[in-house]
This record gives sequence, C-alpha cells and structure tokens, in this order.
Amino acid sequence: MLKTSELSDFSFYVAIVLWGVAGLVWDGGRRSRTYDVDVVSQKMRAMVRDHNLEAEKHKHYRQNYSFGFSLFVAGVFPLLLSATLAWLN
Repeated sequence: MLKTSELSDFSFYVAIVLWGVAGLVWDGGRRSRTYDVDVVSQKMRAMVRDHNLEAEKHKHYRQNYSFGFSLFVAGVFPLLLSATLAWLN
C-alpha cells in the first residue's frame, strides 16, 4: 500500500516531467537561428517554390504551442493532488 507521502512525491514528479516536456515543445523551434539559413533548407526551397513554406512553419508553431499547452494543463492536476496530499499529511 502506498503511503500518502509517496503518492504526493510521485504526483509531484509527474507534474514536473509534464511541465518539463511542455517547456521543451512550447516554442518548438522558434529560437532556431539556422532554420532559414541552412544549406539544405535553401536547396529545398528552390525545389518547391510553389508551396507556401511560411504558412506551414506557422502551422507547426501552432501545433507545438497547442501540444505544450495541453501538457501544461495536464500537469496541473498532479500538482494540485501533490499539494493537497502534502497538506493533509
């Protein structure tokens, strides 16, 4: 049987892992300085001139933000559970 402190610690670590992954995917490549100046990217752009690469890049940013936000929200419940169990203990 799990003790209350063990369950509290476990839920706290789950929240930290969820928020850590959310932090990694939240900006999802926005800070990459070599994204637009990469040699391979320049060759690829030359081959697909008719395709709107800027719109696709913004779509990926939105998807990363949405995924990061859902992980952030998913981490709220374990954190509240951890705080409640620690307070009760």
